Amino acid sequence: DPRQGNPSRHYAVTTKADGCRLDVVVYDRDQQAAGTVYRLYRRVRMRGQVSRAAPLSVDRAVERRALLCYAAEEAGAPTPRLHAVVRVGPGASVLAYEHHDGTTLAQRNPGASDAELGQIWDAVGRLHARKVTHRALTADRILLTDGQAMLLDPGNGDIAASDLQIRLDLAQLIAELALVTGPDRAAGLA
Repeated sequence: DPRQGNPSRHYAVTTKADGCRLDVVVYDRDQQAAGTVYRLYRRVRMRGQVSRAAPLSVDRAVERRALLCYAAEEAGAPTPRLHAVVRVGPGASVLAYEHHDGTTLAQRNPGASDAELGQIWDAVGRLHARKVTHRALTADRILLTDGQAMLLDPGNGDIAASDLQIRLDLAQLIAELALVTGPDRAAGLA
């Protein structure tokens, strides 16, 4: 997603052996370079304890994303489990996640039920209780499945997050939910 400074290609894959469905994300050197302008802009705009240095290599970017996936899983936040990280050459890597059927909050009309909003707040609360942030809590990264809300791609976040980083994560979630469900419902469950 080049808009978030993490250019990648996404594929849906079904394995031959057992028919398992996976969501595969490919990161390569060419796409990493394509996100350079965004990362430089973000670094200039965000200073101090809110910003972090941009990964200089595909390997560092992929390792960071994997670490954040494991941290989210350890926190008990509902996210697709990371099945594999594979280096596929000197300048490319692949991450494979379990696939979940559902619709994103962005695709939903008219938004989410109160129970689903509660699940979203609970998922984010689990991350924050372990000092982990998501940093991309947008409607297209919240998946509503049968009976569960899941946070997609926590790889933009922070581990050992400061109170300011956690508050910024919450502010982003409230703003996003206000766009989708209306301001009163978004903040009412916070």
